[in-house]
Amino acid sequence: MDSLPFPRFHVDHDSARYLAPRVLRLVCTGPEMISFWNDMAAIGCVIKHASESTVPGITDAVERRHIQAEIDAYVGRNLYGLTRDELAYVLDTFPTVEKRDIKAFGEYRTKQLILASFNRLSGGQETGEERSTDLGSSLPVHLELPASRMRLANELVDKLGSRGASILLAPRRGGKTTMLRRVERLLGGRHVFYVDLQQCDVSTPDTLAASIVPSLRDTSSAADAFRDVISGAGFPTVLLLDEIACLVRVALSAVPTTFGWLRGLGQHDAALIFAGTRVDWSAVRDHAHKEPGSSFGNDVEAVDLRPFDRAEAKQFLEAGSGQGSISPAVVAKVIDLVGTWPFYLRVMRQALSKRALSGLALDEDAVDLVLKDELLDRQKHLFLNRWKEVPAEARRALLSAPLGRLPRVDDLSTSARHALRDAQLLDVNRRWVDDGDLPFWAWLDANRTDLSETD
Repeated sequence: MDSLPFPRFHVDHDSARYLAPRVLRLVCTGPEMISFWNDMAAIGCVIKHASESTVPGITDAVERRHIQAEIDAYVGRNLYGLTRDELAYVLDTFPTVEKRDIKAFGEYRTKQLILASFNRLSGGQETGEERSTDLGSSLPVHLELPASRMRLANELVDKLGSRGASILLAPRRGGKTTMLRRVERLLGGRHVFYVDLQQCDVSTPDTLAASIVPSLRDTSSAADAFRDVISGAGFPTVLLLDEIACLVRVALSAVPTTFGWLRGLGQHDAALIFAGTRVDWSAVRDHAHKEPGSSFGNDVEAVDLRPFDRAEAKQFLEAGSGQGSISPAVVAKVIDLVGTWPFYLRVMRQALSKRALSGLALDEDAVDLVLKDELLDRQKHLFLNRWKEVPAEARRALLSAPLGRLPRVDDLSTSARHALRDAQLLDVNRRWVDDGDLPFWAWLDANRTDLSETD
């Protein structure tokens, strides 16, 4: 084996930290592989598996397909340096796989999953946001759901009938995509389409339908053909529509037909789950209502995705620290400073683990340094985007308040209060959500002077 041209990464190399746990999840599916898994745990690739009655690997066929797609996308993009179009071309050279998928799923599912994983990995370069899964994690992101989110995923599945629509609401980076992916895995007995609207042409119903099922592109009416596809599937269809904000790109002339088509799907043909922020949902509904008499969204049930509770956050931080063990005091300080939204916890956990693996101190002072460098500075685009969503009147009020303090809610206009609630900075009782997005408030205080000059 040593003579073969395989890449040989050190255990703390980003590629090793991404690929090793995924490969081990696919390989270690029998009790005879537990000792090998724990050998890999000893060098920091994964977490030690202590149970003798269970196996650490994944045996569920749906989850295995997703992990395989993540590996294929990463290897194609990061090791071979392929572009998305080049990878798509390579995937088109496997006609047997394509025919098998079309027979089983009605689409080239393997290609779709790999390209969707490629899109998530590439999103940071294209949009300025880091959309890839956590390279410092010992587990794939979709396996890290704590009990409260697993319960919510099960509740979403339980309430899904054969028709109807819901909207999953959370701040940006709140875990909406991970939740949709979990729901997708729980719906193994249905015809499920996960749709990243960022990758779709939403201009008209036909372009949207053809984006969801590319084989419909050459049909005269893709929207009608799509309804024929799902009505002939023989079992209930579910559409998981991520990045709802993209629906504001629906052409003005097509607003009645596109939103009418989506509403009709939910009423007659399929169950729909949208996902986005409150700001996104408000903007989409405003866009849909540019057509007089539009009722889009009136029958969509809102479901809030909440942050982890403190116990779950503690478990999340401890579970992924690998060799770089995080002490209880450091865990407590991380939660006190950044709250319990999973994205913030993941950034802090990854940075602290890398720091420990490099032999640097991992104490409470290190938490302050990591917070500033890795979250407030490196992820500043997230906070800037959220700041832009706050209305000008509310921004001025926030900037005029004393450092470390917030303005009186009663001093804000009604419209400003509504916008702040949509941005999830105020709760329904008109109280500041200062414990839900602590990094945003810390970033605001740290950048108050610069923001005042540009506002």
